[in-house]
Amino acid sequence: MKPGVMQAKYNIKPGSVIGDIENATARAGYMIIVGQNQEALEENIRSAYEELEILDGEGNNLIMNFFAERKSYHEENY
Repeated sequence: MKPGVMQAKYNIKPGSVIGDIENATARAGYMIIVGQNQEALEENIRSAYEELEILDGEGNNLIMNFFAERKSYHEENY
């Protein structure tokens, strides 16, 4: 497991059809990520998302990594 990832699990199996997400129980999986401080936490999240994949039938990654485009806590506050 990646540094800072305490727990992660896919709630789907290969070949599953993923429908619309209407509530938290419809999620394809989850990750619990920690860090020693805000900067370390953000780096651990970015690192984990780099490895995360849910592929469609054509090999496109369906993960929407909004965190990658977000400014870091440090950039926003200093």
